[in-house]
Amino acid sequence: MRRLRKKVYFAAGYTTTFFGSGRPDFSPSKPMPAFESYLKDAAQGTLAQVPHPDFDEGVITNFMAARFLKQGNLPGFLPFAVPGLKGKPCARLEGACGSGGLGLSAAVKSV
Repeated sequence: MRRLRKKVYFAAGYTTTFFGSGRPDFSPSKPMPAFESYLKDAAQGTLAQVPHPDFDEGVITNFMAARFLKQGNLPGFLPFAVPGLKGKPCARLEGACGSGGLGLSAAVKSV
């Protein structure tokens, strides 16, 4: 494999609080936070781990947002959460429990 001409970095590794049985913070009597709060939480948590964030593109992964959130156009929200992605390509991948791995695979292929 040839060496790349420039350094490539990947940012990942943040999980938002999610709702469901077995989670100590889950209570059916509590209202579920808005989708935007989850997206901002994930973006800020990830960006906090990156010393100098400068992105060429964004990839967001999930499981069934179109069904559960009634929102299938997740990439359109990325610049809302990460202003550095404004005007840059963003894509969505869906793959149940393997969503994170699919996102990393797509990023590697993009490079």
